[in-house]
Amino acid sequence: MLPTSFQTVEWEEQRPEETIVRATFRMPTYLSKAYNLSLDSPVQYENKAKSVFLLMRRDAIIRDAAKANPDSTLDAIYRVHMENLLLAMDHGQANPPRDITLKGYPAMRGTFPGGYLGDSICYDLTLIQTEQEMYQILLWTKGDQRLQYLADLDTIVLSFNPLK
Repeated sequence: MLPTSFQTVEWEEQRPEETIVRATFRMPTYLSKAYNLSLDSPVQYENKAKSVFLLMRRDAIIRDAAKANPDSTLDAIYRVHMENLLLAMDHGQANPPRDITLKGYPAMRGTFPGGYLGDSICYDLTLIQTEQEMYQILLWTKGDQRLQYLADLDTIVLSFNPLK
């Protein structure tokens, strides 16, 4: 198997008068820009042939939860996303999340093997809490291919660099 090549990608959001760069991350070159994976994720990449998919977004659930309860924690918000993923899956399971640090920011990362529309899949969810925002990275592959792409998924997550 050949080593994967990566490229650095900027997460940009267009506003009427400006372009805002939210973060940078390293991404395998085999992923291409996608436009129909999610209505609310500005960052979408896929490789349908390899069954590898990537979504990134600033997390509205966090902003809404913080307004309703200023004591909301990363753990509590992670649990909301975990429950939502499990509800969407057939026979979904939640592996215990790991507390990690990304570029000095607290984060949580976990995997969710199960089924979706008859296919075996595995979601990989990471939430990153910065001073200003909460970011969500959601990756998924076919369940039997997760180990094959694990190093690539790790590179995407561990290279995520939110910009101030």
